Amino acid sequence: MSKNECVAKKEVTPTKLTISIDLPSYGDTNILEAISHLDLRFPYAERQVTVEDLIVQLLEDVCCMIERPGSWEGAGMERHLQSHGIFDFDHDDSHLR
Repeated sequence: MSKNECVAKKEVTPTKLTISIDLPSYGDTNILEAISHLDLRFPYAERQVTVEDLIVQLLEDVCCMIERPGSWEGAGMERHLQSHGIFDFDHDDSHLR
């Protein structure tokens, strides 16, 4: 396995997802160093964003693609997933609404 691959094991229940991830690196930077260096923080919070916080935020933005597709979060996540080739812009999502 290369250092850029991410392997996840997951257990899914209706309200909880427990995962174990080998955290990826990009070049010489690993995800923990990147989050620390960027000093990511939620508005009005005194603490730094954790990996768990970041994952939850990104998953919420995926939900915004369905619940609020024209929103900044939903549209931004749509563009992000399209750039990785894992979301088809022309798909029929009428079954999701």
